[in-house]
Amino acid sequence: VLKYWPPLTNNREMLNVSPLANVSSTQLDNESCVVAENATISEKTSLKGSFIGAGASVSPKTLVVDSILMGAVRIGSG
Repeated sequence: VLKYWPPLTNNREMLNVSPLANVSSTQLDNESCVVAENATISEKTSLKGSFIGAGASVSPKTLVVDSILMGAVRIGSG
């Protein structure tokens, strides 16, 4: 995401989740992050002020607030 729109973070340091990563809620300790293309974020995670790349999946019971979602992001089951 930031490769194409670097000004989105306003020069903030943000955790980056790699493309195709599968992250469970216990592994993500920073609610503001950049989720790369086709990554999966598991249950009971809170994402605020984040950038979620195209094709990423956010599983049920995950709270997404004040975030930018790119095309084909899947939230929930189905």
